[in-house]
Amino acid sequence: MKIELQNKNFIFTILIVFFLSLVTLVFFGYGVDDYGYLYYWNKTYPLYEYILSDKKIEQRAIEVTYSYLFSFFKLFTDDFEVFKFFNTLITLSIMSYAYYKVSKKYYLYMLIYTSIYLFIDFNIDQFRNALAASFGLLAIVQLSKKETYYSYFNFILAVLIHNSMSWLAVIYLSKNTRYNKVTLIFLVFLIFIPNKVNLLIDFLDNNFFDTIGLSHLFGKIQFYALESHTSQFSELLFSFFIGKTILIYALGYLVKMDKTYLYTYLYATLFYYLLIDFNTFGARIVREALVLEPIFLYFLLKNNLRYILVIPFMLAYNIFSKNLPLIDRMIN
Repeated sequence: MKIELQNKNFIFTILIVFFLSLVTLVFFGYGVDDYGYLYYWNKTYPLYEYILSDKKIEQRAIEVTYSYLFSFFKLFTDDFEVFKFFNTLITLSIMSYAYYKVSKKYYLYMLIYTSIYLFIDFNIDQFRNALAASFGLLAIVQLSKKETYYSYFNFILAVLIHNSMSWLAVIYLSKNTRYNKVTLIFLVFLIFIPNKVNLLIDFLDNNFFDTIGLSHLFGKIQFYALESHTSQFSELLFSFFIGKTILIYALGYLVKMDKTYLYTYLYATLFYYLLIDFNTFGARIVREALVLEPIFLYFLLKNNLRYILVIPFMLAYNIFSKNLPLIDRMIN
């Protein structure tokens, strides 16, 4: 019976992953980054041309690793929509495997739960970040299971695909209790510093990071800092978000969840609060907390079924806060 259930879960997982990947194929052009990536795709050559000639990947707004991924796929297709299909297929497959490592019985439910509220934002809009975040999720799951070297490998892959995932380095350092306390205090202190956007712009304007090879990452932070002056963030949405994250973290702490998950969720939330003025940069980081929420729910229900009342609350919040603005944008 157990083997039969696992086989059914596996078959349904394949079908769901394939179907959702087809959706990104059909809805190409609706994602906010679609045509931006298409521009770089059209300027990329097949991989063999970089190997056999003196052609080089030019400096771009996307990481060179992702550009080489373009180049690799160009060996098989010139159609960028097909590439996006496979980007989604790989992303959801990695997420499924990460959830499978948490629970062989319920990984399909965790994937479906995540897809319900995160699919548009994750796979239609920000698909490069989605691929990086899926490797980040797997790295955290492996770290929780003490598969340290595999975890390092997937963490490095995540950073190479999207350098916003570099914040996950804090999770590895949080194993040191003294460092963990200092970092938590420092982040909370930074969150409440007024006018930090202008302070950071002034700091980055000296071009110091151009000399140490971090210009790509900090250039993006500077861009979002400048852009944030024209952005409007809802205080009401922020207050709801902080309430939800406190509840989830507190419940996870009560059921004595693995500290790796607790630290990841906590730090992702703190970084989000710190970078909320920096437009999508903070949103990209908090996705790592969102893909952990099904794991929190799994452990909550595993310890006490009365926590099942938390599921509709979390799902309703995530659907309304994540999906409705995106659906409105896509329709209009």
